[in-house]
Amino acid sequence: PRPNPNASGIKGFMKNVETMVSKATRRDLATKTNAFASSCLTLGEGEDNVSLRRAVTKLSELENKLEVVQLEQTDNDMFTFGETVKDYIALIQSAKAAFDERVKTFSTWEGAQTTLAKKREAKNKATAQGKADKVAQCEEDIKFWENRVERCQEDFELIR
Repeated sequence: PRPNPNASGIKGFMKNVETMVSKATRRDLATKTNAFASSCLTLGEGEDNVSLRRAVTKLSELENKLEVVQLEQTDNDMFTFGETVKDYIALIQSAKAAFDERVKTFSTWEGAQTTLAKKREAKNKATAQGKADKVAQCEEDIKFWENRVERCQEDFELIR
């Protein structure tokens, strides 16, 4: 069997979904970073040593900035994830619509083939009964339905 080129895309998508789910803790990390920053600020405010107080306060400021970056990254991840899901849904809907159209066209093609077979049977029956006027009408019908079958086949083959 031929490998499905979309299978790797779907597997990659599923891997990304799993990553997103496991990275959902990034927001929790941002919350904990904020708590750490607050603790550093409180610790720095209570420190008597000026240089240590300044260093701990700077650490608190840095952790606050880190929290903002983590929250922005979480939002960006969710946006990217949402867009990817939207694109996959659109792709699946498009494939489904093409498949539905192909099924409908195939059904029309089969119906035309069935009608053509009936017209041929009617011609054979009319020929056996010696009804020349009926045979002529059947031949016209057969030509029409042969063309119709051919058009239906072409329509079916055009749908990808």
